[in-house]
Amino acid sequence: MEAQPASQPEARNYAADQRPGHYFIALLPSSDLTEEVRALQQEFADRFHASRALRLPPHLTLQPPFFLVPGRLEAFTGRLAAYFGARQPLALELDGFGSFSHPRQPVIFIQPRPHAGLLALYLGLAGLMREAGEAGLVPRSQPVRDWHPHLTLAYRDLKPAAFGAAWAEFRHRAFRRRMEVSSAWLLTREKERWVPRRDFPFHN
Repeated sequence: MEAQPASQPEARNYAADQRPGHYFIALLPSSDLTEEVRALQQEFADRFHASRALRLPPHLTLQPPFFLVPGRLEAFTGRLAAYFGARQPLALELDGFGSFSHPRQPVIFIQPRPHAGLLALYLGLAGLMREAGEAGLVPRSQPVRDWHPHLTLAYRDLKPAAFGAAWAEFRHRAFRRRMEVSSAWLLTREKERWVPRRDFPFHN
């Protein structure tokens, strides 16, 4: 399921330095793999006029976007550091391309093979987010149903006609790489782009 933007927090009179920031949590590929994914995203921009994915670093989403006020950031990131610091590194096998054929917003992505460790990582983080919501650190949210891990190549500005042409080709293209994962990242939105803010190393 493609991550949807978080809803705005309740209207409040925040001081300028306490306005909620916009964040999400993801796994980022190595620099070499990032270059390969970027090249594919650029291909979609050049050939299919779908460039929106270039606004984000290549990533695999663990927690869709949410809001957090600065005063709660330290307590929240402390929980993330403890959680991810107890996890073991993962080796994901990327194997081909997949798609979501939403009528208005189709998506094409790189898909990893099913991995029990990755699913456990996601479910544990979903539990952390639920507890953080109950503690008032982040807005309460529901875990994503039918979580489908992926690295997006083209989404919101991929028109249905272009999707049909692209998917007819990419569904048959081969792409097999290993994605070594030894940390998770908290990304924040700055203007129109998402940028990595802090990494949380796994246990070595």
